[in-house]
Amino acid sequence: MENKAIATASLARRFAASLSQSLPSSHPQLQLAELFETCPLLASATRAMAEQWLVSTGNRIAQACSAVCESPIEIAMCYALAIAGRSVAEAILLDFGEAVYGDAEGAVTLRIQPQSILGEYRADFLLTLQRIEDLDSGPRITQSQLVVECDGFDYHDRTREQAIGDRMRDRALQESGFRIFRYAGPEIWADVFGCARQALGFLSAQLFSAKKPCQCAMMRSGSAPAA
Repeated sequence: MENKAIATASLARRFAASLSQSLPSSHPQLQLAELFETCPLLASATRAMAEQWLVSTGNRIAQACSAVCESPIEIAMCYALAIAGRSVAEAILLDFGEAVYGDAEGAVTLRIQPQSILGEYRADFLLTLQRIEDLDSGPRITQSQLVVECDGFDYHDRTREQAIGDRMRDRALQESGFRIFRYAGPEIWADVFGCARQALGFLSAQLFSAKKPCQCAMMRSGSAPAA
C-alpha cells in the first residue's frame, strides 16, 4: 500500500507538470470584458457563479471518475483526454453511463466513455469524435471512434492468462470494427498528455479524412462485461 501511495503521488506530480506544459499560453477572453469594466457588480457576480459551477461540477466529475475508473493511471488519462480534447473539439462530454458532464453538442464533439461496455467486453475508454455539417441537402453527421487501453503494472499483464485475455479482447474488438491504442503504464507515467494527444490526433485525422458518413461500430450489451 505504501509503494502504491508513493507511485500515485508521483503520478500526480507528473500530471501537474504535464498540465502546465499542455495548456495554451493564452485563453479566449470573455466577450463581456468591456461590460465588466463598466459594471464591477456584474463582473463579481459572474466570477462567483463561475466558481460555484466549477466547484460543484468538478466535485461531481471527480466522484464519478473515481468510482468508474479502475486505477490512478486511468483517472489521469481521463482528465488528460478531456483537457487535451479542446485541441480537436469545441464540445467535450464525459459520459459515465448514469451521468454525463460537459458541453452541449457542437459542430465537433468529443465523447469520452470510461469503462465502456462493448458487447461482451469492457474497454478502459471509448472515444467518439463527432462532426455535424450543415449542407444544402441537410445535416451530415460523421464519426470516428477509438478504444484506449491503459496497462498499469498492478492492473494488467500480471499473469500469462491475463495477458492472453487482453490480446483476445483486442482481436474481438478489432473484428467488430474498433481501432485500439494500448498504452503501457510507464508511457502514461512519463507523459500522460502526450499519450492523450496522440490518441486524439489519430481520432481527428480519421474523422476529417472521412469521405462519407461513418458507420461506426456501436455494440452494447446488457450482459456482464469481461474485465
